[in-house]
This record gives sequence, C-alpha cells and structure tokens, in this order.
Amino acid sequence: MRYNFLIFSFLIIGSMTLSAQGIVPDAIQFSGLVVTGPESEIIPVPYATIAVKGTPRGTYANYAGFYSLVVRPGETLIFTAIGFRQQEYTVPDTIIGNKFNYVQRLLEDTILLPEAVVYPWPSNKFLKQEFLAMDVTNDLQVQIQENLMKETLENLRIALVRDPHENTSYAMRQEVDKFYYHGQLPPNYMSIFNPSAWVKFFQAIKNGDFKRKK
Repeated sequence: MRYNFLIFSFLIIGSMTLSAQGIVPDAIQFSGLVVTGPESEIIPVPYATIAVKGTPRGTYANYAGFYSLVVRPGETLIFTAIGFRQQEYTVPDTIIGNKFNYVQRLLEDTILLPEAVVYPWPSNKFLKQEFLAMDVTNDLQVQIQENLMKETLENLRIALVRDPHENTSYAMRQEVDKFYYHGQLPPNYMSIFNPSAWVKFFQAIKNGDFKRKK
C-alpha cells in the first residue's frame, strides 16, 4: 500500500511539473523608450508608468523615458502618463530570443487654456502713468547693479529654498532611481570608497604602470 502511494504521488507531481512547464512561456527582457511629439522632434516622457495588464507587475520609466521589465509573450502592456492618452501594446509571440526593444509614442491629452496675464494695474492706462512716474535716478541704477552682482546672485541661490515644483521633481527622480536600480549597483557606482581599489592604485603607481612606454 505504501509503495502504491509513493508511485501515485510521483505521477501527480510529475504531471503538475509538465503542466507548469507547458503553460509558462519564456521570459523576455522588454526594454525601450516612452516618447512624444512628431517624428522630427521626439521628446522623452519622464516617469511614465508601464503596467502588465491583469497582473500586479509593472515599472516606471526614468527621467529620460527609458524603461525595462520582464514580460511574457501575449501579455498586454499599458503605458500611462499624466497629460497623455493611455496606450496599450501586446507583446508578440513571434519574438526570437529573450530580449526585445520597443518605443512607445504617447499622444498629448491636455486642454490648453488661453493665456492669462495678471497686471498690478487695472488697465494699460495706469501702467503708462506708473511708468512715466518711475524714479530713474542714479541711486536706482546703483541698486540695480548691486542686485545683479555675481556675489549677490550667488548668496540668493544659496539662501533661497526650492519651490514646490523643484522639490517634487527632485523627490520623484530620487524615488524612481531607487526603484529602477533596486537590488543592483547603480551605473554611477564608483570604487572611490573601496580600500582595496586604493591599494591597487598606489601599487600600480609604484610599479610604474602609468608611465609612458617608449
């Protein structure tokens, strides 16, 4: 009885393994760019979202619009970005190899409002009066020159904090970079803080490896 149970269990596990191998296709490293604009002036779309339809898998494009994720043939990718129309792309099942590159072009989906210019005066008539009454003495010119001095501008650059748009852009770039290079070293990783690298560097100098050879 025990022998028959072991044989039955082995047959069940084997059939499940063969079934799993039959339904799981080969993985593909799907990479590319998310862009917009006409063909004559292509502009990358930063931080676009690429999701695999019907699954929790997906990724973000980096600041230059580049993305990369693992997909399977037949899966549908959904490209979305704020201000652009959603686009879908089905991974073809005729791909040869395990790598595939694809450039997705997004179309703008925004409503342009007419320009609104805010003036500190009710009308241009008052602007003319204020302009004619403006003080253009030498003291004003000296003050303007002082405000435009290199040292003054440098102090303002250091003292002034980032506006909300700059803070948001910087924070998003940091988060996207962390997510994009999760589990691996970023490309700008340097061995400057590696003690063994410094030892090899000084040893190479002593050995004369950097001298010009005649």
